[in-house]
Amino acid sequence: MRRAPSGVWIATAFAGAVAAGCGDPVITEIVVLVESDAVPGTDLHEVEIAIDGPSGRVSSTGSLEGVGSLTFPVSVTLVPGEDSPDDVHFRATAIGYLDDVAVVTRSASTWFVPGRSLMLRLPLESSCFMILCAEPGSTCEAGICRNDKVMGDDLPPWEGG
Repeated sequence: MRRAPSGVWIATAFAGAVAAGCGDPVITEIVVLVESDAVPGTDLHEVEIAIDGPSGRVSSTGSLEGVGSLTFPVSVTLVPGEDSPDDVHFRATAIGYLDDVAVVTRSASTWFVPGRSLMLRLPLESSCFMILCAEPGSTCEAGICRNDKVMGDDLPPWEGG
């Protein structure tokens, strides 16, 4: 497990999220799920998930081509750090690369909801390829730049594994 800035722990990176089973204690977490309609290895070669908080950034990048490559959906589970309030705010960003060039980005600014296991989808849509959203706090969705703020209470529950 790697310590992330701003009181966020990255519990599992690129290996799929671990769902809470029956009888497990109530946990506070957000599973960031990166999906894409792009063809891995052709339209995108790598994907990066970055988490930004008040004290900095932590990120992880994985290949979408070759032996042992990632497949969509790619997920990472985030939990509040030991000494942090459960409602710590952060920005999650997924970046798709083709030949070392960032060709698509999707972000969301949100926060944890104490006692809830939630899902944050960051789809890398082909309609957003090569669209740069210049306004701070904006992201591309369906080919249009919009505000990336997502209310923590509006996130759907994480029910998968």
